[in-house]
Amino acid sequence: MSARPLSMLAAALLGALLAAPALAGEWQLHGFAAQGWTLSEGNNLNGESQNGGGSFDFREIGLNASWRPTPRGLLAAQVASVQQGEVTEEDLTLDYLLADFVVFQGPRKRVGLRGGKLKLPFGFYNDSRDAIFSRPSVLLPQSVYLDNDGARAFGYFSSWGASVYGDFYTGAHALNWQLQALVDSRLEDTAAISILRNPSRGRFRIEDGATLRLGDDIGGGRWRIALTLGTAGLRYSPQDEQVFDMAGDFRLDQLFLSAEHNRERISWTAEIVRRRIRLDDLISHPAVSSQIDQDSVGFYLQSVYRLSERWSLLARYDERQRELQDRGGQRQSRETGLPRHYFFGRDFTLGAQYSPRPQWGVWAEVHIVDGALWVNPLDNPDYASGAAERHWSALTLMAAWRF
Repeated sequence: MSARPLSMLAAALLGALLAAPALAGEWQLHGFAAQGWTLSEGNNLNGESQNGGGSFDFREIGLNASWRPTPRGLLAAQVASVQQGEVTEEDLTLDYLLADFVVFQGPRKRVGLRGGKLKLPFGFYNDSRDAIFSRPSVLLPQSVYLDNDGARAFGYFSSWGASVYGDFYTGAHALNWQLQALVDSRLEDTAAISILRNPSRGRFRIEDGATLRLGDDIGGGRWRIALTLGTAGLRYSPQDEQVFDMAGDFRLDQLFLSAEHNRERISWTAEIVRRRIRLDDLISHPAVSSQIDQDSVGFYLQSVYRLSERWSLLARYDERQRELQDRGGQRQSRETGLPRHYFFGRDFTLGAQYSPRPQWGVWAEVHIVDGALWVNPLDNPDYASGAAERHWSALTLMAAWRF
């Protein structure tokens, strides 16, 4: 199934959402605006951040609306303008556009259906990462959420499709599940960064895919655990240049494990993901294919301490390995000629948040990084030549407002 019929349906739903007369309490309109500044040493992050004045090429602006035509029905949409250096440059994009209907609702369970352009339920934060108020830091852990790898361009935040979801309450457990199917849709021009780590004029598209997330909130959210499975079939079509030997299909498979423990003042969060990419259909020589195929692992451990209603502190260790069986990158370095630190990234982050009003917030965080795995080639033109620094650091500030 193509995304074209869904996009036509979504456009009709958006028109109804914006034009339909709504009764009091049925409409909700929200928005946010955030401006960031980044100063780094060693590698660029969020634009040309190594110059003396840092980089202001980091902003997020969004407007969303929702309407409940019936107690069980919901129409919702969000448009956004996002810039994160050269990695993401979207003057205006449709983040999501969905129709949601609760098919069954009882005292202890419910089942619903959604369709349109939907947020993808990866881990704890992927389906709520669009506004900084809904994530724990300016940058999410890059081992899992891949912002600096061009996640938005790769359709990692949202995609066209349909889903069925449900909740079930028993004792101290609030169980939830969501099964989502993706339909054929073209990815953006910079999607190649996520796989090749180099710009390419070739075209990528999602042909099919599915995600399943199973979760449990225990004791009113004292403990949260989740398991997420994802698979997607993609196709590459060469344009003026052929990065691969031929056009063809390949698959991306992902497995996430997530856990969180919340107390009155402190929260501990840990997530781990394993990703497997096989490009055999695109490359005829196995020796070359093995240099680009990936069996990667990423994980982080994070702690947030709430000093008061206005102040919180964050500490996080985040690590990502391109190859599970080559943690130090020695074999990959021999095969590619690139430095071995290109194949891992270890990030220690310290941060703070201050919210003088519920509508306002200021975030600050320092990243001390060993490895260049999530250094983006678009912000660092010398990346392909092996010139990215192994040891580098960054200071990121962001101020945001919402209504």
